[in-house]
This record gives sequence, structure tokens and C-alpha cells, in this order.
Amino acid sequence: MGSILLLNKTFANITQNKTLSFAVSALLLVNTGLLNWSTILMSEMSYLFFSSLGFYFTVKYFEFAQKEFWKNRYFYLAIVAAVITYYIRSVGIVLTGAFIMHSLIQKKWKLGIGFVAGYSLLYLPWIIRNNIHGIKGRYMKSIMAVNPWRPEEGQLNTVGAFIEKMYTNFYDTVLKGFVDVLFPFLKLNDAGKTSIVVMGAIILLFSLWGAWRIKKYNFFLLLYLLGNMLVFLVWHPGNGSRYVWPLAPFIAYAFFHGVIELIALYPKMKRSSISKISLAILLIGFLFIPKIKDMKKKADYGYPPAYKNYFNLAKSVKQGGNKNLMICCRKPGMFHYFSETFVCNYAWSPDEQKVISGMIENKVDYVILDQLGYSSTARYLYPAIKNHGELFKNVIHLEKPDTYLLQFNRDLANQKLNEK
Repeated sequence: MGSILLLNKTFANITQNKTLSFAVSALLLVNTGLLNWSTILMSEMSYLFFSSLGFYFTVKYFEFAQKEFWKNRYFYLAIVAAVITYYIRSVGIVLTGAFIMHSLIQKKWKLGIGFVAGYSLLYLPWIIRNNIHGIKGRYMKSIMAVNPWRPEEGQLNTVGAFIEKMYTNFYDTVLKGFVDVLFPFLKLNDAGKTSIVVMGAIILLFSLWGAWRIKKYNFFLLLYLLGNMLVFLVWHPGNGSRYVWPLAPFIAYAFFHGVIELIALYPKMKRSSISKISLAILLIGFLFIPKIKDMKKKADYGYPPAYKNYFNLAKSVKQGGNKNLMICCRKPGMFHYFSETFVCNYAWSPDEQKVISGMIENKVDYVILDQLGYSSTARYLYPAIKNHGELFKNVIHLEKPDTYLLQFNRDLANQKLNEK
């Protein structure tokens, strides 16, 4: 809600159409996709909030721009928001790039250089931290991966394969993704590819047109949308609309502004009629009602059995009272939330020796064998446990579905690896 309120105020200001901003904001508040992501402990909504905050501060800066940019407090607030956005997700660099390019297009060279300097200063601690711990960037490896969920398939090694990946992402993430985040009530899996391409192309074109028609900030918003799209194209495939959701409000405001701007080009169109048409957008909200009711039913059901067992094991570990344990599991963040212990993932490798070695290096005490539905568990973890059963002692076994807390014999594992 904080993100929507920020963007409502911002777009009402830059479009000079408070009615439209109100209508779009109301639609976003009942958007079942955004509501769903707001209930998940992941980075999407925090990223959306801080990117919205960065957008808000940027507009505020240019609204109260002074000759000496360093005297404007919104300059510093925009830098802080941009850096936090990047810390949350690396795609946040697009927000920084949009600010800098917007400044340079306006020939405000000192402003652009100042932003780079301030941003670099706040990002420096992260660089120092990574160097101290020997942590290397993994994003280029992810971009070039054939399938990041199956590292053994290697890297893309031809231009043709990379272009094919970009084509796949353009359809799945841009065209289909843009439709999904604006109108999640549509059953896109039942729609033909041609229909999705047409709908996606219309939304894309109207969004870019709407961004362009926001006079003072057209370059900034266009660069932000296009920059995100570029990241979607080069990123690894198989993400669907997941990474588009933090961009959903920006797409929505730009799209509906583009529609209204096109209608306003009609010579006989009156301002009062524009306001009525803007309010008519609210009628789309009724199409969200069935999905909201479905969400309510799912919320009443509680956790699915596999997740209930997973969290119950975490609670059992917490009750043991030893917060210094290292637990190896598929979803470390969620397990830590309930166990308050140290957690790590297992090595994603079909080589069982690497999986075992990874547990030794991480000083693992216990391993969780779950049925959350992630293919990596069956592909990498389960074979290592099955073929080296003497290393894993069953401590707790929950049924329906079978979920295990296994004690890892690190000393024996070390001994067996040294023998080889």
C-alpha cells in the first residue's frame, strides 16, 4: 500500500490528472497478483517500495531543482533510495541509470556526476565486504546459464542460443508478463500465442506512449521501463512474470495514461469527459472479485501439508534450544524464520561427492529432506542421502507427506572423502 500511495501522489503530480491516478491506484490495490506477492516473504514488495521511493524523490528533486544540486535534500534521498533498491535486487541499477541518463539528456552534467559519486560512496562498503570474504559476482554466470536450476547443463556458447533466449524472454516476460501483471484475472494459459502477442504488444505500445506523453519526466520513465525490459531479455528464461511484478504499478500508470492521452487527441473531447473516462477504469476492478474470493479461501486453508511439515521441523529445531546449529535445507530463509538457527543450501550438482563436500565445508549438523516440490531436492539432495545413508541418521520423520530431519555425521563423511 505504501508503494501505491507514493506512486499515486507522484503520478497525480506529473500527469496533472488526479482522477486517473486515483482510478489506477484503486485498481492496483485490488490487483490479486500484487496482493499475493505482498503475502510472500521475498524481495518483490520491498524492491517495489524502495524503487517507488526513489522515483518519488527523483520527481521531488526536479520539482524543487536548484542551481547547486547539493543544496537539495531530495538529491541525497534519491541516492539513498536508489542504493537500497540495488542492495535488494541488482536490477535496481536501472533506476540509477535512468536518473543519470535523464540528467545528461537535460545537459545537467554536474548533477549526473554527483549522483554517480554519491551512489558509488554508498555502494563501496558492499564492494569491500565482498573482497574481504572473497565473494565474486554471479550475475554474468546466471545470464549465460542454459538453465540456472540445472548448473550441469553449462553455459550458452553461441550467439544464436543467446538470441533465442532473448526471444523466449520477450514473449514470456515482456509480452505475456505485461498482460499478466495488469490483468491477472485473464486465463493466459488457455489463450493462444497470437492473442497473447497482440494483447502484450498493445499494452507495451500504450505504456511507452503514455510514458512519452508525461512531458517533463518522459525520458526518465521511458528509460526506467526500457532498462527493465532489457534486463528481462538478457536474464535467464523460465521466470514468467515474477520479475515484472515490481514494475507493475509503473506499467499500469503509463498504460492507462497512454490510453487517456490517445482519447484526448480527439478534437471534440472535453476535459469533463476525460475525467469520466478516467473514472470508468474503476469498472475493471469488478473483474478482480472472483480471484480475491479465491485468495480468501486459500488463506483460510492454512499452509499446504508439505510446508506445514517443513515449518514444524523448524519449530522442533528451535525447541531444542541450540541456535548455533547449521541446518542444510532447500529454502533456508523460511526455515531460519521458524528455527532461528544458521541455515544453508545444498550444492546443486549431480555429483554426490560435491553435495557431501558442500555440507562438510558449511559445517552442517542437520539436513532437511522435504517435499516442497522443488526439483533440485530430488535431483541433487535425495540421491546423496540415499546412496550415503550411513552419513544421515533419522531424527524426526513427519508423514503426509514424508519430511525428515536427518543428523549429518560430518566426521564420518570427512573420513570417507579422505579415503577416496
